[in-house]
Amino acid sequence: MSVAAWSKDRFRTVRALREREGRVDAGLQLLEGPRLVGEALERGMVLEVLLRDGAPEELWRSRVGPVPLTLVPTADFERLCDTRSPQDVLAVGPLSTELPVVQLLERCRRVLYLEGVQDPGNCGALLRTACALGIEAVLFAPGCADSSSSRVLRAAAGASLRLLQGRATTDELQAAVRWSEHTIVIPVVHGGVDALGFAAPERFVLVAGNEGQGTALSAAAGKLVTIPMAGSMESLNVAAAVAVLLGRWWRGPQR
Repeated sequence: MSVAAWSKDRFRTVRALREREGRVDAGLQLLEGPRLVGEALERGMVLEVLLRDGAPEELWRSRVGPVPLTLVPTADFERLCDTRSPQDVLAVGPLSTELPVVQLLERCRRVLYLEGVQDPGNCGALLRTACALGIEAVLFAPGCADSSSSRVLRAAAGASLRLLQGRATTDELQAAVRWSEHTIVIPVVHGGVDALGFAAPERFVLVAGNEGQGTALSAAAGKLVTIPMAGSMESLNVAAAVAVLLGRWWRGPQR
C-alpha cells in the first residue's frame, strides 16, 4: 500500500464522479461508507481508498492491502460525500461492466428487468432484494435511475457490485428471449394467473415496471401474474411485489 498526496486537481477529478457524465467519461464510480468500500475491496473493485484525515488510519491500512490510500482534509472529504453525515471512507473503483443483452441471457437463468424505475431508492432496493433472492443479473431499460449513483449504490447495499448488468429496450429484450428460452414474467394488478400458485420457469426475466405507467411490453410478450391482495388493497409497490414473487421462487443456494 502507498499513501498518495492530495491536491486541488485531485479533488476536482474525484468530485466529478458525483455526476453521471463524470463517471461515464472516466469509467469510474465513487463508493461511500465502510460497508460498500469493504465489499468492493473484497471483490477487487477498488483503485484507490480515500480516508478522512483523522479517521482510524491503521485500521484501513490493514484492510486495503496494495490499494493506494489517500488522506483527505475533512473539508474536502465532506464535499466529496453525498450524505449529510458522511462516514470516514470513500473509494474510487471501475464502473460495472455492462453486457449485451444476448450475452447476459446466455450466461444467466434468472434475470430482473427494470423498466421506468426512476427513483434511486426504489432502484437500489430492487437490486438488493434481487441479489438476496437468487437473481443473477439485472437489465435496465432506458430512463431508469443510474445504478452507479451514490443513492442507488447505498440503497443496494453492495448488490450493484455482485449482479451482472446490462441495458436493453423492450424490443431488444423480446428479440433476445426468442432464442434464449427465457420466459418474460410480467406482474399486473388484474388479469394474470395467481402469482402465489405460479411456479418459477427454469429461465425467466422478471419485469419490474414503473408503478404508475406499468410496462411497454404487451400481454403477448410473456406470462402475466397477479399477486392476490387482502381487503381493499389493490397493489403493492414495485419493490414489494418483486420481493413477494422472488421469495416464493427462491429455494436457497442448492438450486
